[in-house]
Amino acid sequence: MGAKEPSILRPDGARTLAQETRGVTPRAPSSLSAARAAATSGHTVYVASFWKRLLASVLDALIVLPIALLLYFAVAALTGLELPPARLWGLDYWLDHALAGDPALWGALGLCVFVHVLYWVTFQSLTGDTLGMRALKVRVIDVYGQPPGLARSVLRAVGYLLGI
Repeated sequence: MGAKEPSILRPDGARTLAQETRGVTPRAPSSLSAARAAATSGHTVYVASFWKRLLASVLDALIVLPIALLLYFAVAALTGLELPPARLWGLDYWLDHALAGDPALWGALGLCVFVHVLYWVTFQSLTGDTLGMRALKVRVIDVYGQPPGLARSVLRAVGYLLGI
């Protein structure tokens, strides 16, 4: 005999065709959200591993960082900010300026964070994934299988920043 099909109560209380033909009686799921997810999706959902999500974040950073740097150089040219020569761009140089509270460095960091948050919120609220996530076939969905809305995407971005 074949494996028994899991019985899920549909929102209207009716049995599925497979349950009718096999004589399976539907039972109520343990939670309402599980019932909605099972009734609407019909697909198995897997949680992406930490490493897969980390790699997607690295890919996203590789996409966003050049854009943020170009934007920073454009702002620096418009405001007349003089950048230090490239030979001084060592770790000690950046740490000294960060600890000294250099407004240009903190402005550049803020601009980079803003561009990255805008990228996250835009892509996740519209398509449920970013370009890095898309490359690794990872999506962000709600219990109905839909991409998160704008408010949820903003909250996720705030959570990312707090996590970093």
